[in-house]
Amino acid sequence: MFEENQTSFLTYMKLHALLIVITSNINYLANFLSYRIKDIDIYFFYTFLRKGERTKNH
Repeated sequence: MFEENQTSFLTYMKLHALLIVITSNINYLANFLSYRIKDIDIYFFYTFLRKGERTKNH
């Protein structure tokens, strides 16, 4: 009886730790993306323009 409770508690703690790790990573990624999103937009816009130029030349 006690062993079952202990194992379920351990799995709960593992899941809880995993959840904390995932949420902190999501926050980190969100911050990183919000800082980088302007650069990413400029990059994609630039590559899009370059592709358009290439198709016009050919």
